[in-house]
Amino acid sequence: MLALFLTILLEFFPVFFLLAKERSGAFVLFSVSIVNMITNPIANYLYPAQNFFLIETGVLLAESLLFTLLFGVSLKHSTLLSIAANLPTILLSLILLSL
Repeated sequence: MLALFLTILLEFFPVFFLLAKERSGAFVLFSVSIVNMITNPIANYLYPAQNFFLIETGVLLAESLLFTLLFGVSLKHSTLLSIAANLPTILLSLILLSL
């Protein structure tokens, strides 16, 4: 549960920054939370048995599609949002895995 909360917190800020003029902070927080409640448990379930980068690629693709639906933006825009959102959590995960 802590991992999900931290992921939502880390991913909220880049998405909010990129959508600040288009969407309210509350809607961005709600959307990032819903998206991560879908993708985070699946990713955490798969981590012990699968390749980290393969899982993260799947998460990026899934979140891009979900951001397209929730924010009503193009797939290109939602892919950039997904990359910006996931970069901090990917980097933190790599740091923690190296310890």
